[in-house]
Order: sequence, then C-alpha cells, then structure tokens
Amino acid sequence: MAMVRMQILVDPELREDILAYADEYDLSISELAREAFGDKVKPKKRGKGNAGDTLLKMAAHGFKGGPRDLATNDEYLYGKDAP
Repeated sequence: MAMVRMQILVDPELREDILAYADEYDLSISELAREAFGDKVKPKKRGKGNAGDTLLKMAAHGFKGGPRDLATNDEYLYGKDAP
C-alpha cells in the first residue's frame, strides 16, 4: 500500500505524551498515528474477528477505550446474529 505524507501541529505537552507513548510501546510516530486515526476514522467493522482478537488488540494498548459492555454483549463473541 502506498503511503502519503501528512503533517499535523500539536501543542508541546501532547508532543511529549506522544513521544513517551510511542517509546513505551516501541512504535514509530507514524505507526502510532495510523493506529490512533484508524481506530477513530475508519468505519467500525461489526461482526468481524472474534472476542479473542478483540481482547488481544485491547491488551496491546492497555485496555484503553475498549467497549464497556464486552462482558455482557454477546455480539462481540458471536457477531450480529447473536442468540
């Protein structure tokens, strides 16, 4: 996939937070930006993957911002056609 260059402006405090997070999780700034924007901008793909994939992805990022109803919503485990 071809990549295109983008440039953004952030305040100094956010810059330090970004650098610290990227260092902690051994990510480049570009990788971190793609993950962060991808989670917020791309349409949600409901019913794709499984609960294990969802939990692994959440664990990789410290369980921040995950669904609050993961333990009670069968749709995460079985997809949209949950019993």
